[in-house]
Amino acid sequence: MKPIINDITTSFENPPEFVEIKKLNPNRNYAYPQGFAEKQKSFYKIDPLKLALSPDESFNVISDVAQKQSRWKIVGMDKNKRSIEAVAVTKFCRFKDDIVIEVRQGKKKTGGSTHALEITIGERRSWSKF
Repeated sequence: MKPIINDITTSFENPPEFVEIKKLNPNRNYAYPQGFAEKQKSFYKIDPLKLALSPDESFNVISDVAQKQSRWKIVGMDKNKRSIEAVAVTKFCRFKDDIVIEVRQGKKKTGGSTHALEITIGERRSWSKF
């Protein structure tokens, strides 16, 4: 029996796409399943990471953190597209999750001052393999 939800994303409208991981599993359909957004919305909310850094600075920070994850195997990192793909292995039962992170330019937020803050969005998507 498949779990109720196994494809989690922080962006329902434009979920990050698996590119390198798809090459490792060519017979698997990595399209974001229709209807999963509604299921995920009713399940819980995961927000994207928002950083007050430029997209390039944010990518550097996120890629450093990703590379330090002892249970992650990085299978693709594209600095130009600001994307990282990895396979994470859980400690319990050693389940494998495919992960893709895309750093995207967010919208400018203006606070009480005249300064605008650039917000960079780190969108994530994870697909559990059962």
